[in-house]
Amino acid sequence: RTALHVMRRLHEAGHTGIHMAVNVSANQFRQPDFIALVDQALADCNISARSLELEITESVAALGFSFVEKSLGELRQRGISIAIDDFGTGYSSLSYLGRLPANRLKIDRSFILSIGEGKADANIPEMVTRLGRQLNMRVIAEGVETEQQLDILRKMGCDEIQGYLYARPMSIDELLAWLDQRKA
Repeated sequence: RTALHVMRRLHEAGHTGIHMAVNVSANQFRQPDFIALVDQALADCNISARSLELEITESVAALGFSFVEKSLGELRQRGISIAIDDFGTGYSSLSYLGRLPANRLKIDRSFILSIGEGKADANIPEMVTRLGRQLNMRVIAEGVETEQQLDILRKMGCDEIQGYLYARPMSIDELLAWLDQRKA
């Protein structure tokens, strides 16, 4: 609800092409009225479901596949985007991943930090990018901090980048000013 109120402010300021990603814990996701709460929050803030992305971690798998698949399917039918966050750091099951109705796969920051440093897990972002493509998901790299990481991820075919290279966390007022500056 808080994130959607921020989104309302962004829209009112003329920044309508932005979507809001919100992390959802397994505890929140398993609430019997979770989908109704999401619907109500969207209605209360007058935000289109297409502007919302819910990020779930692989730990949601512990809730039972049929429940998760059904719930995510209902959210997707509303136009809400679903991202698998921190991929590779938790309950990783490729058969589970391939059957989830998700749009995006997010490469965890811990794997991005190893890019260009010669570490053993430096090839994981490339493998995740290929996997995402095979599953028809957009791939997002979290925690990008350097131009070198950005260049390598672009060459891998990563779809989106987020991290301190672009901006640090900021208040809504700072964000509005930052967006206005880039709009001009």
